[in-house]
Amino acid sequence: MMKEEFEPDDPEVLMAAFKVLDEEGTGVIELDLMETYITEMGIPFLAHESKEFKSFICGSEKEKTKFYYEDYVQDWKAQIDKHKYNFLEKDYEAFDAEKSKKKKQQRKAKKQ
Repeated sequence: MMKEEFEPDDPEVLMAAFKVLDEEGTGVIELDLMETYITEMGIPFLAHESKEFKSFICGSEKEKTKFYYEDYVQDWKAQIDKHKYNFLEKDYEAFDAEKSKKKKQQRKAKKQ
């Protein structure tokens, strides 16, 4: 049976979810507890998603035991924005105005 992967939620939704998980309101979540949430509760992350999440949170701090979720959401949003910009930039570079104009004329000619 194939498992589905899901698109990440918007930053506002992520912040709201983290605030629900942060029962003490400290802005900090223990990594072990977060790993339990993402692997055993709700719709669990796939193994590689869990590994990527932890890698993104810890970065070069392999012994990290907790994280500030507001920082995580900001960093995540910056990554998404960078990805979108790079995608659009490549799309723009690949766009050939002359070729597009010719195709448009060909479609118009076929309709006539």
